[in-house]
Amino acid sequence: MVPGWNAVDPYVLHLRKGKQQCDVAITGALDSNEGQVIVAAGRAGLGIVIQPLYILYGDIVAGRLIPVLEEWQLPPLTVNLAYQSRRYQPAKICVFIDFLVERVRTMNLEEQWTTVSPRRTRK
Repeated sequence: MVPGWNAVDPYVLHLRKGKQQCDVAITGALDSNEGQVIVAAGRAGLGIVIQPLYILYGDIVAGRLIPVLEEWQLPPLTVNLAYQSRRYQPAKICVFIDFLVERVRTMNLEEQWTTVSPRRTRK
């Protein structure tokens, strides 16, 4: 990860293209901490949506949303699984972790989270 390149401030877009970095102050008509609210506004034509790809993936593939600035990257987001550390984990914790790992693998979520430009269907 690039030092200082993170998604901490929701009112500054930190964009990167190769070695070039651009920080853009933004304001919007709608502000929400719920991604699906923002996506619904984008589908309704209310503006440009800034969300992680995994939230937009289905809408992009279906042609409901169109990517812009595809050559630029936003800072990566990390997904963590937190649980109490113990020498001997209860079986239910181990089974749940194994389930989540397998679920991400079988649903091809890694592609949805990391693909720069998902394939769109033609209408």
